[in-house]
Amino acid sequence: AMQKFLKGLRGIMRNEEEITLSPYSREKTILVVGAQTAAGTEICKRLAEEHHKLALACETQIESLNTLSEQLIEKGATVNLFEFALGKEENIKDVVEGVISQYDTLDALVLALEEPYHGDVDVKDPSNLIEASLDANYFTHVYFTYFALPHLRKARGRVILLSSFKEEGEDQKDALYYATRGATLAFFETLQEEESGVNVMIVHGPNAHPKEFASDGSHVAASGNEDGEDIRNSANLVITASR
Repeated sequence: AMQKFLKGLRGIMRNEEEITLSPYSREKTILVVGAQTAAGTEICKRLAEEHHKLALACETQIESLNTLSEQLIEKGATVNLFEFALGKEENIKDVVEGVISQYDTLDALVLALEEPYHGDVDVKDPSNLIEASLDANYFTHVYFTYFALPHLRKARGRVILLSSFKEEGEDQKDALYYATRGATLAFFETLQEEESGVNVMIVHGPNAHPKEFASDGSHVAASGNEDGEDIRNSANLVITASR
C-alpha cells in the first residue's frame, strides 16, 4: 500500500501538465500545520506582519487558535482556521481542499509540528503507541504534503519542514519519536531529490529539553530558554525560506 502511495506521489510530481506561474506578489497563501505549537504560533505572527493569506491548521481544539487568529488579523493578515486529526488521510485531504476553496491557490506549506504529542496513549500497549507515533510524526507530514503538492506545483511553491526541537529522551515515546522522525526526514530528503517543480526546504531548529514543552507542543519556557530565543531563531529561518 505504501509503495502504491509513493508511486502516486511521484506521478503527481512528474506530471508533465503545463505549470501556470503565479504573478509575483508579496502576498502569498500559506498553510501552517501545527499553528498551535510554540514555533507555529511565532511563525504565524511573523507571516502576518507581511500581510499574507494564512490558513492555520490545528490538531483538534481549534478554539485555542481564536485569540491567535484575532492577533494575526490585527497585524494585517487574512486568516482561516482548519482542524485536523493526526494521521487521518481523508480528514487531511479535506483540510487542503478547504484551503483551496477559500483561497484558490497555495504558495507554501509550513509543517511546524516540532514537538511530538500523542494524547492519552496507553504506553503499556505497544501497538497503540506505535500507531500514535506514526500518525503524529510521520503520516501527518506525508499526507499534508501529498495533497498540497499539486497546488504548490501550479504556483511554483514550496514545502518547509521545521525539524525537531526535542533532545533525546529515555522513555518509549522518545525512542519511537526518533524512529519516526528519521523516516520523516528521509521522506523529505527524497522529495528534495525529485524534479517536482516544488522547492522542498528542511529547517533544523536548535534542540531544547523536552520539559520545555507541554504535551500539545506549546512552549512552557523552562530553565535554559526563558526568552524563547530558540523558537524565534527557528521562526526567522522559516520566514526567510517562505520568501
